[in-house]
Amino acid sequence: MGGGPAALLARLRGDAARRPLVDPGLAGGLREWLEDGVADLVPERAAAGPPLIVDRWALVPGARPVDGPAVTTALARDLMVGALFRQFVVTGRIGDPVADALAALRVDDRDDSVMEFLRRLPLDERSSLHRQVAAHARLLVTRWPPVAPGWLPKTADRVSVPLAGGRIVLSAVLDLVLGAPAGDRASVCVVDVRSGERRAEHRDDLHFLGLLETVRAGAPPFRLATYYTATGEVDVEDVDDALLSEAVLRTIDGVRRALPAAKAAA
Repeated sequence: MGGGPAALLARLRGDAARRPLVDPGLAGGLREWLEDGVADLVPERAAAGPPLIVDRWALVPGARPVDGPAVTTALARDLMVGALFRQFVVTGRIGDPVADALAALRVDDRDDSVMEFLRRLPLDERSSLHRQVAAHARLLVTRWPPVAPGWLPKTADRVSVPLAGGRIVLSAVLDLVLGAPAGDRASVCVVDVRSGERRAEHRDDLHFLGLLETVRAGAPPFRLATYYTATGEVDVEDVDDALLSEAVLRTIDGVRRALPAAKAAA
């Protein structure tokens, strides 16, 4: 759905009176379910070796989790636009979109492979990418609403959930977390940012983020959202037990696929 900044903010906020009550046993039960689900897989992972990091890429069927995602122009655009989104939320401004995005990527050593990819990209493809990033930035500053300080916005929020004594770590970076820690009612909205077209797997990724936030915080988000910078549209989904249960099953299945791949690459 589209609409201006006010409509987008309303979709993220929802009706506070209808936010679900927090079940104090939910987060602990989900963690126990995850632990039980990977328990029979742990012997395949050497206790003295490095932990297996399982992120959203590892959960894609057919992926090689130990390699991570291949760097492509689409991924580079996603990372550059994501950096601009976080900058705009925090500062309320974007200067030179390409320069700002590249500066943000240089700060993060983990993006070295992306910077090398961009250096090797043919000039015409690099120019096209830069034009795309600038176009996303222009739409972002007109469509994304200002976020009040009372929403306690957190950008690039890293979540790690260790399992099996730390031999397996579920990991994610939440582009934006809005809301104070939950009391009696769920109070957090998690936003994932995408620069490409809608894809079915975006919902699965979003559910994984919701699961990790639930286990980490001890309470589920009341709402999950995917923001598409190409159109200014947002898809939202309320969090319930069925959503989190499906996320647990998918995560356990992803760990089961990831362990043999990691073992073969060792």
